[in-house]
Amino acid sequence: MPSDMVEAVAIAIKNARALTGTNPVARLSDVDRRAAIAALKALRDPTPEMVDASAARCEDAYSGAVALAVWSAILSAAIGEG
Repeated sequence: MPSDMVEAVAIAIKNARALTGTNPVARLSDVDRRAAIAALKALRDPTPEMVDASAARCEDAYSGAVALAVWSAILSAAIGEG
């Protein structure tokens, strides 16, 4: 079941695809939702720089591995797989 985050990303994708000066169609399509899930899944595998930035914001007790695990859990929950 799509989460609120999938819906929010799907709306953002639909709005980004809309022609300038037009209003996007209010109803989301399955294609919009699949694109949102694909985008969130791509984010689930952060770059090393993203992991380092996350670890740097955590207390010293947390490593990059912990930051990566938390990030992955957050995205899995957003996708509805967690």
